[in-house]
Order: sequence, then C-alpha cells, then structure tokens
Amino acid sequence: MDVRVQRAPGGVVVPSDRAYKHELDGGQRDVASCWVWDVVTATPAIAPVARDTRRPPRWELAVVGTWFVVLAALADCFPRSGDDWVWGSAAGNRRLDTFFAGINGRYGGNLLIVALLRTGPLAAVVLSAVVCASAVLLLQLTGNRTPLGYGLVSALVLAMPLGVWRQGVVWLSGFVNYGVATLFLLGFLVIVASEWSRFGQPGPPGQPAAPPRLQLVAVAVAGFTGQLFMEHVTLCICALGIVLTFAGRRVHRSWPTMTTTWTLAALVGAAAMFSNSAYRHAVAGNAKYQGVQPASGKHAARKLAVKVVDYLPTQAVVQNLALNAVLLVLLVLIALRAKRIAGAWSRWAIVAVVASVAWAALGYWLWLVERHGGTAERVRALATLDVVLLAIALVVTGAKLLSDRRRRWTLWLLCAAVVLLVLPLAVVHPLGPRCFYPSYFLLLAIVSLLATPAAEAFAVLRVKGVAFAPHAIALVLLVAMFIVYVRVDRAAERRIAAVRAAVAAGHSSVEVKPLPFPSFVHDGDPFNPRLQRSFKVYNHLPRDLRIELVPNPWVRSPGKPARSRS
Repeated sequence: MDVRVQRAPGGVVVPSDRAYKHELDGGQRDVASCWVWDVVTATPAIAPVARDTRRPPRWELAVVGTWFVVLAALADCFPRSGDDWVWGSAAGNRRLDTFFAGINGRYGGNLLIVALLRTGPLAAVVLSAVVCASAVLLLQLTGNRTPLGYGLVSALVLAMPLGVWRQGVVWLSGFVNYGVATLFLLGFLVIVASEWSRFGQPGPPGQPAAPPRLQLVAVAVAGFTGQLFMEHVTLCICALGIVLTFAGRRVHRSWPTMTTTWTLAALVGAAAMFSNSAYRHAVAGNAKYQGVQPASGKHAARKLAVKVVDYLPTQAVVQNLALNAVLLVLLVLIALRAKRIAGAWSRWAIVAVVASVAWAALGYWLWLVERHGGTAERVRALATLDVVLLAIALVVTGAKLLSDRRRRWTLWLLCAAVVLLVLPLAVVHPLGPRCFYPSYFLLLAIVSLLATPAAEAFAVLRVKGVAFAPHAIALVLLVAMFIVYVRVDRAAERRIAAVRAAVAAGHSSVEVKPLPFPSFVHDGDPFNPRLQRSFKVYNHLPRDLRIELVPNPWVRSPGKPARSRS
C-alpha cells in the first residue's frame, strides 16, 4: 500500500489520503509499515506501530494518577447533604439491620453508602477512583487512550450538566448508585467488545482461546455485583447481555464465554435486586418514595406523554451543552474527511452535516427558550425531534462514513445502550437529573469514539498543543470547582459549629444560614421538616431543636427560584 509521508510531531502514525481511501472502501490499513515522524532525528522512517498494550505508557499513568489525586482532593470538599444525613445516622443502621427490606434492592449501593459515611476521607478516594476507572474503561472501549482522549473526557466530565453533576457526583448518596453502576456497565461493554474482537484468534475453530477459570469467576462476581446499584442500569445490562450472547452464538457459531458468564450472573443479580418488597409496593402504588408512573387517573396519559416527548429527551440530550458542541464538531469533521477522500461531497456526507447542524441548532434554541420558563408544551416537545435529528446524524455517520468495523459496531452498541438506559425511565416517578449520569457517560463514549477518525484525518488535531488543550480547559474548570466547593465546605463547617455553640448555650431554636452556591449542592440546606430531622440526627443535635433557615426562603431547592411563605 502506498503511503505518503506527512509530518506528525511526537511520532504519531500518519497514513496518507490513499490509505484512508483504502479504509473507506472497506479495506484494512497496513499498520505494520506506516510512515512515522522520528522526533529525535527529525526524519521520516518506516517503522512498525505495534506496541505492548499490557503496560500503560508513563504519560498515561501520570495523567490518570494526577487526575485521581486532584479529584480526591476536590471530592474531600463535597459536603454531606440530603439523604447522606439519613444514611450516616442511626436511621442508616436500622436500614442495615433489616437489610434494606422495603427500601430498595440497591444492596450494593446501600452497603457502600453506609460504609463510606463512616470512614471519613475514604469516601473521596473511592469517588475519585470510580470516576477515573470509568474514564479509563470508556477510552479503552472506544480505542482512544491518547492525550486527546483523556483531555476530552476530563473536560467533559467536569462540564456535564450541573444537575447531573450535583446529584450524580457531589451527592454521595447519588454517586454510590449511579456512578458505580456506570462503572460496571462500562466494564461489561469493554469485556463484550474485547471478546468479539478475539474471535478468529488462536483457539478452537470459531471461538477465541478459553479464558482461565479464575477470570470467569471474577467476571461472574462482577456481573452479579454490578446489578445491585441502579435499576435502569440493571435492566440495560440484562437486555444487552441476552442480545449479545445469542448474537455471538449466531455469528460465530459458538457461545461467547465471557459475555455469557456475565449475562447469567447479571440475571441472577437482577432477580436478587427486584426480589425486594419495595418494588411490589411501587407497582401497587404504596411506595413511600420511588414509584411507577400512573397509567390511569386524571391526566395520566398526558403526564406520561410529556415525560416521553419533553423531559426524557431534554435531560438526556438537550441539556448536554458542552458535549453537544464537541460532538457537532466531530460529526462535521468526519463528513469533511469523507469529502476529502472522495474528492467531492457525497449525499450521505451532506445528510450527516445537515442533520448534525439542525440537531445542534434546535437543541441550543430549546435550551435558550427553556431558561425563560413558561414555554408551551408543544414547543418543549420539539426535544423529541432534536433526538431524532441526532439519531439520523449518528446512523448516517456510522453506516456510510465510518468503514472501520470495530468502530461502527461500537457506535451501534453505545447507541443501543443509551436507548435502553433512557426508555425505562418513562415509567419511573419521580425522576431527577442524576438518572441521566449513566447515559451521559455513554454519550461521552460516542464523542471519544468519533474523536479518533477525526484526529486521523486532520493533522492539526494531532499537534501536541491541540491535544493538550482539553486538559487546559479541564484545569480551568477544576480551579473553578475548587473555588466553589472550598467555600461551600468552609460554610458548612462554620454553620454546624455555630449551631452546636447555640445548643451549648441553651438555645431551643437556632438560625441556619443557607450554603453558598446552592445549585452545586443537592439538598444542602434543611429547608423542610424531613431534612431538618435528618440534619439534627446526623449532627447529633437535640430532637426538639427548632431550626429556621435565614434568609428564610420558604423552599430553597437547588436550581429553582425561592417561593414566598404566601
């Protein structure tokens, strides 16, 4: 294969346009003899590009290690709030004594929150480890463990919608369920993708080499444990596992051992989760908190329709402002890549660009009009059209503009997983932004997947300065986060110290100041009787202590305007 030399700083492999044309036509690049740019001699040379993937390079260890330490330091400033006060008090112990009967079947998350709230700084370490591990698995799944990949993921994790960040990361009671469930989901997808890529390698005809028994035991334990954190993630893994197991059997004429093992263990784990009586109470309409969307009664059909065509697409797609901007750029770059290879615009490239631009424009317009409130329901329902436009852009890009089979297959897998994660939420009531933490990470995986062909086609994206630009953006966001949460942490410490001083002085009522930056903390202030009770128990305050929030917004709910007492 003829490959022309292109300058690429840092020894990055740069095949020519003819190599890309060969790939687009369905061929495979001959990566065993590509031109690389030798940064030592400043001359091009023929060199194999295979590298030992068993040991991560030093730069990757440095990047992951740095982000682990920094995120742990940031997480140590996150205040305990809302349900954290319940799980960290005697009420959490009572729930543990009954093994969460009638509470929910999130046994893994419940055990983890009870443990972390009693181990001090270890909670911040675990949170950072889970987020970093999720990022590594995401990049492994998409084949983008590069400086650019780590930069994009770091920046977009910090730039996720504020509601998702507040409830899915900062709020420990939310993170132990949604964050850990996402980690197991990504681990499952990595194992599935890895096993499918090994078919045809040494082993019995039609199947890869059999994995060691100890590895199968570890997969089974992970498959069972990962089902005990979040219901819609549990259902997603079960559905994907069943489909992929039988698809592997049909395509490769043998059972995919690892996928089958995880799926069987996941089905057992799902049975264990939903055996909790809380779900029977939810279906019967007797649940204390989480329930099922009513299918009958006054305005039931209208409420369900509003949720499906407005709330779900808005939270899952429209609100991802930073991610959507990056995804738009990547979709357009891939279309330009196809145009450059073919020498002219193809109809599919035009469709992809038009759909991408229309999707982004409609999404940002919806976001702008939503900020003013009072938007008509028929206008908000355009969020469904926005999701349809994104689906068209992704389908056309994957089917017509990506020729690499692994990338295309991974894109379909991620899109299917997003749908399976969001659809079950239509029957759940109530919902919160935290429910969309797993789907956000899968959309982030789609961004990472598309970043690789875009970077291959445009040399400017391979320049070191450009590759590390997302890291700089992430650093700026991180500094802003530190400013916010250090102030919140200090305010929380001063507040509880003032309350304890008032109690010691014999006061029967105290005034509590709201925390700064309420949109960054979920239920950070005891603004209603339920939160006041848990706030007092968690902080070992007298039960008869009267708490008044001053300034006294009647309801101080993050992200919502205060309401007067009238």
